[in-house]
Amino acid sequence: MKRDFVIHTFAMKLWLIICKSLNCCFFTGYFLAIGCFFLISCTKDVKHHLLDDYVVIEDMDASVDDLGIRLSANLNNPKDEEIIDYGFIWCVRAADWYLSESDIDRWINNSSDLELRQYILNNGASISLGKPDKAGRFTCEQSADIIIGRKYLAVAYIKTNEYTTYSVVRVFDDSRSRAWNRKDLSFSIPYNPYFITVNDRLCMLYGNNRIGELSGSDYRLVQGTMSQKTIKHIYFSIENSIFVSLTDNSMWKYDVSADVWTLVTSGSVIAFQERPLFSFYRNQKGYTCFYDSNQSRFYVYSFNVEDNKWSQGNVLDFVPWYCSLFSYKNRVYLFCGKKSWIFDDASETFTFKSDIDFNIDSSSPMVATTDNVYVVTQEKNRLNLFTYDLNTNSTKKLCSLHNSNSSQYSILYCQLIGEKIIFFPSSREYLYELDLSLLLQ
Repeated sequence: MKRDFVIHTFAMKLWLIICKSLNCCFFTGYFLAIGCFFLISCTKDVKHHLLDDYVVIEDMDASVDDLGIRLSANLNNPKDEEIIDYGFIWCVRAADWYLSESDIDRWINNSSDLELRQYILNNGASISLGKPDKAGRFTCEQSADIIIGRKYLAVAYIKTNEYTTYSVVRVFDDSRSRAWNRKDLSFSIPYNPYFITVNDRLCMLYGNNRIGELSGSDYRLVQGTMSQKTIKHIYFSIENSIFVSLTDNSMWKYDVSADVWTLVTSGSVIAFQERPLFSFYRNQKGYTCFYDSNQSRFYVYSFNVEDNKWSQGNVLDFVPWYCSLFSYKNRVYLFCGKKSWIFDDASETFTFKSDIDFNIDSSSPMVATTDNVYVVTQEKNRLNLFTYDLNTNSTKKLCSLHNSNSSQYSILYCQLIGEKIIFFPSSREYLYELDLSLLLQ
């Protein structure tokens, strides 16, 4: 204490000498000296407080998985200062319509800890833990709607009666994010194309008159020949060929391997303008469903590949608008709304199978592997992945996946290739790969 008084007295005398040399009056110099005295005192006290008295938050850690957010940090309170509140603040940093995932990564890498913290304070959710009983490690677990592929930010905080202090910012994501990858293409997927699988080869109709194959691990587009007339409908595939109709209602067969077009029949009983609601191939027959607006009915038509003739089949006893269809283990399944049907070969119509727990429509592409059906439902900027067990008719939500496409219903088609589900968004120069082996670890 005596040492502090000597230092302050010396500083005040020195200031009076400086004022005198500058021709200041005594009273002006005196008051300036007193101001300097208090400034030195306050500065010294604050510095001492920062070094020795402040509560410190150390070793902030954060993680996220399908169960939610887990946060922890270490509280160091050397002077046993009273803490009135402590906890965490966290938020998600998703890509906006004008920001891609790479833009988000760049923003995080180029932002200071202070800038990241301010973003969390402006956009985050606070988790208050009240008053701590003692110093040491404190943790928090909170269930949350986790979306794989998004970045999460978190910071720990402690409040006293005088100040609030924060930990360093932690940026983290779901460990399953490595299973969800965006892959750039050398071409842009057109708006609303047809996708069809031919002997495990994925083909796409684009531009109304051209069919190409998506080939290789880079999904390059191998372009086929251009049809002489505009393609109206694609129906089904048999072996290496795709059966299509043109605007004059003639039916053609396109051999994908040979890149050859062959006329099947010059006329067709199917002259509807709308797209088929669904089409598939079973037991030497192709099937397709059309809506007859004149009779307000849904008919299933069959095409016999032996005599190249169409036949009008049964009327469906349900409304299959916005449905999804797939084949697995030589059976054909149809999902619509919250119900599922299975195709009966004897009656050549669909019979009810079971109710399901979530809504499925035409924007819900699906694939099947083992006895599980992977179903995708879409919301803006996210995809929800469910499984449906064909044996037990039970459903389970696996996860939500981040989709940077701003369109609300952007995934046109998905295809199972090996252990990966490939997602094709509309009008984009990229696709998504979901590695099931990494997701389900």
